[in-house]
Amino acid sequence: MLQPAPPRQVQCQRSRMRGCTSSLTGGKTTEAGAGTAGAEAGVAGEEDARRAPCTEHNLKIGDTVLGRVVRSQGKGSNIELVDDPRIIGFSLAVDGPYLMRDRVGYNQTNMLLPNGLVREFLVKAIPENMEYYGKGPLLTAKELDIAVAWERARQMKHACEEDKEIFTVVVTDVNSGGLLATMESLPAFLPYSLMAKNREDSWMSIEDVKKKYLNKTIEVGIKDVSPQLRKVVLNMQQAITNRLLKKLTVGSLVWGTVRRVEPYGVFVGLEDTRFSGLLHISSISRAHIESVEDMFSVGDRVRAMLIGMDEGFSRISLSTSELEAAPGDMLFSKEKVYAEADVQATEALKRLQQRDEDERFYGNDKAPSARQQGGDSFDFDGDYKG
Repeated sequence: MLQPAPPRQVQCQRSRMRGCTSSLTGGKTTEAGAGTAGAEAGVAGEEDARRAPCTEHNLKIGDTVLGRVVRSQGKGSNIELVDDPRIIGFSLAVDGPYLMRDRVGYNQTNMLLPNGLVREFLVKAIPENMEYYGKGPLLTAKELDIAVAWERARQMKHACEEDKEIFTVVVTDVNSGGLLATMESLPAFLPYSLMAKNREDSWMSIEDVKKKYLNKTIEVGIKDVSPQLRKVVLNMQQAITNRLLKKLTVGSLVWGTVRRVEPYGVFVGLEDTRFSGLLHISSISRAHIESVEDMFSVGDRVRAMLIGMDEGFSRISLSTSELEAAPGDMLFSKEKVYAEADVQATEALKRLQQRDEDERFYGNDKAPSARQQGGDSFDFDGDYKG
């Protein structure tokens, strides 16, 4: 008697790839086995179709690309390029956004990106055999952010110099050379020599400086930006000067010290600034003055009204004649003029504003002269126009 043959073990089409088998009984494949094999074959076919050599790209190392985070894990993030979502790049966790460090702590190094985030990345490396939906470029957010941070710091320095802007930082540490902070996530340093000058600070120990400044917010200007030295040098004195200069407008009252005496006038160093203004001989008094040397000496304190200033603060014109209650007061009692300056400044400002309106209405050549209005006339540089 013939014995029934044992069931045959055959490999389905997809099983040959994965090493699995299907049991056939009576020449039929089991329903469960057939369903699984068909599904796996479909998935594999889809993956094979998506993965293909990436030959149609013009990416170069150093390019800036726009990417969308599709998945983040312990070692980094997968990022699809917005211009071509078939290209999937990878950004290591250590190459996470540098500008987030101010928010999460400066020493934080592993910055995982949230899914769905769209931002610019720098192409750091490109594999030889790049694939669509497979092996892609190595991207970095940190290096791009660092470059942006240095450029931003340079722009801030320019604004500090040209527009007299003031910035704030938090002091993170103190050492023997000065104060440490961060600006735009970059390391910043404020030397003791550029701190605010006062008798108290000149005798402070490091511990005293820590008590006064550590973890405190301070106002600073920017003296230098050096990517090569990886350092932004801050200047507290510049912040003080800029704050004062931003308040200076035509009609402002200022205190200063005579720095130089010339036959045509005196140069007055404005208090708490590095700038000087010219007090022209024609602007000292509404009465006749024989000699400037008879009126002022180097080191004299002067209170004056600012009557002219250019945008760069390089030329500042001053006047004390505008503060006289009567012509000649400066010859007889300068102290009286200085003491009553606040009262006289209001009327003086009205006169200055009227002159500006006359110049706009008549033009410089046809405007009534200051002499016709009962006073001397001076141009922007403080030169007497008679």
